[in-house]
Amino acid sequence: MRARTGAERAEALAIRYAVFVQEQGIPVEIEQDGHDEEADHVLILHAGRPVGTGRLRCLPGSLGKLERIAVLPSYRGQGIGRELVLALEAVARERDMKAVVLEPHDDLLAFYRKLGYRRIPGARTVGMHRLITMEKRL
Repeated sequence: MRARTGAERAEALAIRYAVFVQEQGIPVEIEQDGHDEEADHVLILHAGRPVGTGRLRCLPGSLGKLERIAVLPSYRGQGIGRELVLALEAVARERDMKAVVLEPHDDLLAFYRKLGYRRIPGARTVGMHRLITMEKRL
């Protein structure tokens, strides 16, 4: 579901805080980068409880960027990450984006390849995490 209300966005931020700040050790000032207001947010519910989130930002040239994709640890391996990515791609198509990019942890390469993403040049490190760049034409 799209996170449109303040309460829904607060739930998305709580998931991100739990995953990125508490679990992965990303500094809160990096996780909260000031782009939330301009982005579309998605929440995935399990038995009515928010368990996953992600956001989509518009970039120049009909390009979208999938960001802050997070699933609570006890819900991983159940298809929620896939559901999140597909929901974000649907929003990108609604916005007439021609392609989307993302910067996942390098150990997620196979996961995103299964969803049709290809690796493109670009990598960086955030905290202790190596991020790669991937793209998918829509």
